[in-house]
Amino acid sequence: MTTAQELADQRHRDHMRTLLAQAAEQFGFDLAREPVFGWRDRTIGAPAHSPHGDLWVRVTTEFPAWAYGRVWTGNTDATALTGVPRPEVAEQVYRVFGDQLATPDGVRAQLFVIARLLLRIERGDDPAVAPLLHQRARELLGR
Repeated sequence: MTTAQELADQRHRDHMRTLLAQAAEQFGFDLAREPVFGWRDRTIGAPAHSPHGDLWVRVTTEFPAWAYGRVWTGNTDATALTGVPRPEVAEQVYRVFGDQLATPDGVRAQLFVIARLLLRIERGDDPAVAPLLHQRARELLGR
């Protein structure tokens, strides 16, 4: 049986999918893959094809009275990244900082971030990324 919370979550995700499709249509983009939800379903994004090339479409929605404070800086912070299509951000970070990430301190930093993300997943965040995080941790640990 579906709980009220599960039903509300599904309705919210359906609403976010509708907003993403409307945004893509409004700008003349074709969504290329299934969308990905951000932290606590606050955002939704997907790769898209446009007349100007491939890009990433991202939509967020929240009541303005609730969207404040340090946990709501991700959307603003993301706009500071220019010239890098969103699916390539991780690759760009590795190209720029790969030498530092390969140092013992860099490996420890990556493991620290992986541990924090896995803890967030245990608390209800996106479980789909857990296998990727575990895989990366094994690579870093040489196993």
